Amino acid sequence: MLLLLMGLRKNKVAAALVAHGFSDDDLSGGWRLLQRVTRTRLSFVATAAATDTGLINEIDAWENKWFPVASATLKRHAPQAHAFLFRNLTQTEGAAVVVSVSTFVERWESLARSKEKGGPDAEGDEARKILA
Repeated sequence: MLLLLMGLRKNKVAAALVAHGFSDDDLSGGWRLLQRVTRTRLSFVATAAATDTGLINEIDAWENKWFPVASATLKRHAPQAHAFLFRNLTQTEGAAVVVSVSTFVERWESLARSKEKGGPDAEGDEARKILA
């Protein structure tokens, strides 16, 4: 979706879509849909603790150890839950690790929820048990 929306910056792409009925309403709708799959705000307030390099290093060490373990385990035993948990989520470094680990934890908590409440299609409960 993002590639399509970014591609619309090119006149050739926009003209081709407009010729087939694509409108500003469609463009706005695309951006709304994209915003629904990710955060539109960081929901993060920098504090002294959050910018403490020692704390960031500890979080980074946790991420470096457990992201690969969780990823490999879920790929093998709960691939749908893996896709849900690791969608657009990769290991990072520095202060960005706070966002990646926060996202991981938020999604891990969501594994137990139904799809209607923001959880995965299937395997969520089993994935939480496996990772626990």
